[in-house]
Amino acid sequence: MVKYRARLILQAANIAGGVMAVHMAYIAAYYIRFHGTPPLENFGPYIKVGPFITGAILIFLGIYGMHNNVRKTLPEIFSSVFVIMFLISVTSVAISYFFGRFAFPRSVFLISAALQLVFLNTWFCVMRFFERTAHGKRQVIIIGEYSRCRALHEKLENDSEGLFVVDGIITEAQSVMCAMETGVSIVGNYENYKNKMAFAENNNKIFIMCSELNPDVKMDIIYFCLKNNISLYVIPQIYEILLAQSRIVQIDDIMLFGLGGLQLDPNYRLVKRLMDVVISSAALLLLAVPICITAVIIKIDSKGPVFYRQKRVGENGRIFRIYKFRTMIQNAEQGTGPVLAESDDFRVTTVGKFLRSTRMDELPQLINVLKGEMSLVGPRPERPFFVNQFSQTIPDYIYRTHIKAGVTGLAQVEGKYSTSPQDKLRYDLLYAKTYSPLNDVKILFKTLKILFIRSRSL
Repeated sequence: MVKYRARLILQAANIAGGVMAVHMAYIAAYYIRFHGTPPLENFGPYIKVGPFITGAILIFLGIYGMHNNVRKTLPEIFSSVFVIMFLISVTSVAISYFFGRFAFPRSVFLISAALQLVFLNTWFCVMRFFERTAHGKRQVIIIGEYSRCRALHEKLENDSEGLFVVDGIITEAQSVMCAMETGVSIVGNYENYKNKMAFAENNNKIFIMCSELNPDVKMDIIYFCLKNNISLYVIPQIYEILLAQSRIVQIDDIMLFGLGGLQLDPNYRLVKRLMDVVISSAALLLLAVPICITAVIIKIDSKGPVFYRQKRVGENGRIFRIYKFRTMIQNAEQGTGPVLAESDDFRVTTVGKFLRSTRMDELPQLINVLKGEMSLVGPRPERPFFVNQFSQTIPDYIYRTHIKAGVTGLAQVEGKYSTSPQDKLRYDLLYAKTYSPLNDVKILFKTLKILFIRSRSL
């Protein structure tokens, strides 16, 4: 309970401090602009639109999850702050013009933008230190099939920056000897997990249960944890994600879950299509000059066409050709066949490396959106070769094609470049089951952030 209260206090402090940092940046900008106390006719408009600016700050801080930064890397915080600063500045300009407060000096917006970067980054980095201190190193015990436990063990050890330390695993009895040979700590098997979990709970450990478990064993563990008030985190199976937001139906005195399809409601499809057309059209107009300049540079840099068209699997398995700026040498796969690109791929051109790191190579896909072959938000379309390959090892993989493919998606803003196809599938299906226009807007805003993080991938 104490830790829970401390977490709430830190989260509230994050938001309150973020709001204060932005307003301090505006006030300091006024003093810099007027070399001292600003005149009332200039400072007054800021006071009057201040509540509306505060509302915008709260919205953008909430969208980018700045109330909790304990698991964010520093690049993630910096990129979030940069985008938040940009959005707050644009919104503040729009608000000041809407209310006709033309005495609000334009130079103040520019000065405050620079100060916001300094104040917000400083605040959230300091708070991140206190959040991580309060969090400490949490010891984790993983429950599940050995190979899956081993993979999760390595991921937590490599990617959690010391926030989570795997204390050991509870696995099937026949894997205990194999695990010991590889040096993984075994704290028990399914037959004696209850004593081990009860002991570990007293030492404040975290339990994560993998999805690939015998249903009887899984339910036994869940019931045991409920009975003994033990915190347990479960990696969901695909069917459990498909049950998300199911309708509760009653037939006589029998309660049922109504499992709908993954296709969107017709009304939602219309709203989504309107958003796609309006936003992609506006983006193409605003980015017309950068797109033309990029095309010329690609042509100068290497031989071959400016655009690269490639077959991808779209909604309901339909094949379409995706548009991208060419980032590789011409005929890059002539001798190798379909191969997934790597971080240091020799086939990528000099200009192509820059385009990939900034994701500018994806801009032509706005044409696919206008044509109706893609949406702005949805599962990333994959090549037929890899769809067939993944479908053989992940039988549920084909379900992601029940949704229109997107330029960006939930898997891209919540996952990483190294996220496995199976984990990306979970995000894609969760997106389909919990779709709303507001969620699309949130994902688009979060996409702006990941454009500045090289470890992420669209």
